[in-house]
Amino acid sequence: MKIRPFVCSLALCLGLSAPNAGAEPAQGDEMERARCSGIIDLFVAADPALEKDEQALAAAQDRAYVFLMWAHGYLSGRDGIDFARRPLNQDGITALVGEIYAVCRNDEARLFLDAVKEIR
Repeated sequence: MKIRPFVCSLALCLGLSAPNAGAEPAQGDEMERARCSGIIDLFVAADPALEKDEQALAAAQDRAYVFLMWAHGYLSGRDGIDFARRPLNQDGITALVGEIYAVCRNDEARLFLDAVKEIR
């Protein structure tokens, strides 16, 4: 998979839209059990360049948004809020998706929470 187009198209969509009001959010226990393989699959399903079914795309984007916002919040809490370093905009989301992918791609069995902790 070519990561750059994938990251850019996913981040563009997620970075510029809010979650759908009717979408079911990820639950806390789902967040705790999520593995890198599932997150990578979710990012692929949320990529508008790859997913053609509009309803499935919207649902995947909403779920990806929850995971990305959690990761951003965790990293901001751990490292301090620094919007120059970790902006909450299209560029920041693009970078965060890339950072998560970089950690997860080599260990898809890893827990998502542990993968995010590894991001520096």
